[in-house]
Amino acid sequence: VGDQYTADIALSMLGLVPTYQGQPQDVLRLTEPRLSQLGQGAATPAHAYLWSVSAWAHATLGQAAEFDRAIGNAHECLQRSPARLIAPSILSFPPERLGFFQGHGEVALGRHEAALATTAETLDLYDPAERIDRALVILDQAVALIPQDAPEALTVALSALTLPGTRGASLQFTARHLVRFPAGSPQDRDWQEALRSLTIAA
Repeated sequence: VGDQYTADIALSMLGLVPTYQGQPQDVLRLTEPRLSQLGQGAATPAHAYLWSVSAWAHATLGQAAEFDRAIGNAHECLQRSPARLIAPSILSFPPERLGFFQGHGEVALGRHEAALATTAETLDLYDPAERIDRALVILDQAVALIPQDAPEALTVALSALTLPGTRGASLQFTARHLVRFPAGSPQDRDWQEALRSLTIAA
């Protein structure tokens, strides 16, 4: 119907499917053609969303420079977006969502100190009623903590699994594929037990 804004939001959401299937190249095949069309003056929350989804894919592929460029563009788009478009809505992309994508990318690139700072700031922005995204940010925080304090990281990771209403596919993907404690450690044993309980509950 010619509504490019809604089309961009829908494309961003479509990009989340291969994101959580661990297929970053497919994410980029979806997002990059549209991103290449954006002019210098383009700035909406939908554009920030597209850049953020692309940034996550680049980080998953270990492409640090491309991640930095994409997440930087996402920040710029959101900063220049009309304030009336930035609101809690399925058709928007508020700052906490951008922080979610940025923190996840930093974790994927092994930038643990940066990720800890980003996830802490992002959690402060979220409404406590938000479940899934907050749980995902907490899991990223746990991953960033593992190298310096595995017992604390386990406590943080387990807290994400106990939030009500967090049995979705995105949470299970992150918990199983990205949160990894040293093999054979007490934390690894306890985490694997928690994952088994997650499977039973699901």
